[in-house]
Amino acid sequence: MMKSNLQIKSNLMVEGLKQLNQCVPGDLAAKLYGLQMTDPRCRPNSNFTQQQIDEYLQTIPCFLCKRPCAGTCKAS
Repeated sequence: MMKSNLQIKSNLMVEGLKQLNQCVPGDLAAKLYGLQMTDPRCRPNSNFTQQQIDEYLQTIPCFLCKRPCAGTCKAS
């Protein structure tokens, strides 16, 4: 049996969120909100969740392998 870190998340919005931008996936939030999400200097002042930031960071191409590997290529 293989172990995986894959998680299944529902596609439902949670009531009580103060900002609509907390309801979209991180990769889509980067396209919709631009520099608020993509510029590391702006992220601390934004209302994005840590999960959204992690989702966005997984879509950035790796400096070493040039693919969106999220650091799993271990090319050094």
